[in-house]
Amino acid sequence: MSALHVPCHFFDTSCSMPIDTAASWGFESVRIDGRRGRKRQPSPRSCGPRHPASIPSADGTCHLFRLPRELLDIIYEFALTEDQALFSLPTTDRKIAGGYSRQSKKLFLCKFGHKEANRIKYTCKKLFFETRGLSIRYNVITFARNDYIPSHAQFFHFLKHCSPRITHRIRVEIVDWVLASPGPPTPRVERWSDIYRTDVPSAFIDSLHELLGFCATHPNARIIYRTCILSNRDHGLIFLIRAIALVAALRNVHLAPTLLPHPRLAAEVDRMMNKIRGTADVSVPNLSNLRIMPLETEFDVGEFINGLYSGSPSLKSRVWRVIIGRNDDKLEQIIEMIGEWHMRGI
Repeated sequence: MSALHVPCHFFDTSCSMPIDTAASWGFESVRIDGRRGRKRQPSPRSCGPRHPASIPSADGTCHLFRLPRELLDIIYEFALTEDQALFSLPTTDRKIAGGYSRQSKKLFLCKFGHKEANRIKYTCKKLFFETRGLSIRYNVITFARNDYIPSHAQFFHFLKHCSPRITHRIRVEIVDWVLASPGPPTPRVERWSDIYRTDVPSAFIDSLHELLGFCATHPNARIIYRTCILSNRDHGLIFLIRAIALVAALRNVHLAPTLLPHPRLAAEVDRMMNKIRGTADVSVPNLSNLRIMPLETEFDVGEFINGLYSGSPSLKSRVWRVIIGRNDDKLEQIIEMIGEWHMRGI
């Protein structure tokens, strides 16, 4: 007859020991619901001082991986979540075959790549595989344009290193200009005709269509696209035309009749809207997981007003008639709308 087995640990009912061995360990026989059971008595060994967690054990055993999976996930999330976004940098230190087309697998805490994120993976091989990809899950990843690779191209190069499970939930901020640079040169607007000479670059439209396609197939991903075509360094009227055209192209909301009630400017908005849409599928616009935001993170109202009324005296007078006209509240509406774009995006 086989020996009777009883549990030896409160949380692990699969571990058991023979009844004669349990008696030698200081268990007391009791009656529980008419059945014979065992109740453990305290022993001198269990009442002794506990080993300090900060000091490694004598035999080198790591007890971290003995914790339940739920606790390990909480520890990893706490250790790998950063207060600011992480940076992904291209490998542009030297030219490789095929051009500058590689993206580093590492993520960094600064835009210069001086300090790497997730350094606990170098502790041991098991932590390396346990924490692989968790920094992408718990943080926002920033891609900034440099002299060789556009920011959206860096993003798609980086996706080659990611598994489909991580790709479907990635959170990204794409900056369309070098973060260390004050920004692209802005053509000076002096005459009314200069307003109509500005256009949306084809490179921006191509990158926007690629991001629209990605967001349509990855609804749980989140992308913020900070573009230099929406910059406070541009003339205020040019900023308004481009922003209103983007709202019409992506959200199917037409703000030109309200904010720019001028036939020539309305025609310019429609032309730019059609160019932005191009051959893209706009049957399902208004993707909630893609936001187009101005290049600057903060909106300076004074700088915007000064730029709005810059240029020649004739340009200032025409802008004043278009923006203000007979409605004194229109400028306040425009400033409120631009502040909303800086806060939540288009």
